[in-house]
Amino acid sequence: MAGLETWPAFHEEWYGHWVFRSAGGMTRRNNSVTPMGEPLTDLDVAIDWAEAWFDDHGIPPIFRLTELAPPNLRKRLSERTYERTDTTLVMTRSTEVGHFDPNVLVSEEPTREWRDLLVADRPLASEFRASFDELLALACLPSGFAELVVGGTTRAIGQVTMSASFAVIFNMKTDPAHRRSGYAARTLATLLAHASARGAKETMLQVQDDNHPAISLYSQAGFTTRYEYCYYQRPRLG
Repeated sequence: MAGLETWPAFHEEWYGHWVFRSAGGMTRRNNSVTPMGEPLTDLDVAIDWAEAWFDDHGIPPIFRLTELAPPNLRKRLSERTYERTDTTLVMTRSTEVGHFDPNVLVSEEPTREWRDLLVADRPLASEFRASFDELLALACLPSGFAELVVGGTTRAIGQVTMSASFAVIFNMKTDPAHRRSGYAARTLATLLAHASARGAKETMLQVQDDNHPAISLYSQAGFTTRYEYCYYQRPRLG
């Protein structure tokens, strides 16, 4: 639940134990349904209801499936031509006093340079940035936006959001021209220190299972996999 609480969506609706979220197409996690138990009705009826909900919100239907999803849901979705896509690992570690890097600045609001790096190399950068700014305006939990600056240029960024004694780290990104320079590790260490200083006892982050450099970084920082989830969606035409 911490992942849902720490980053809002434009629309969120519960249908029994299924939570629906839409955020203008920005990230699948914020534009999908997460079934966390059996539906209120027959499974096929619930899928029909889900597809109608996404159609009403102008986004394609995407199912985010964890171990809490009904056991027959994967089979039903496959029969409807949905395909399993990326698997994401949810990693956690206890939050201890960390190290603040002098070159990593942490502020309550992201700077223009932070936003620029976040959307860099995205096909729909302007739309993504607009959605991010709208979601940021909806956020009600305290966040820290980390920015590693070298020679006056932003090289890496990250974000940590607090939910009681739980911290969630996301939006980790390094300038592609400066990867493998240790910048991500320095940014992560500062985010952990920031979370610890604000009372966090445990920290969570998410990473795709094929992002081996990031998984190695997080493992070295003491994170271990708590659980994983995957997406089911229909293949795009053309």
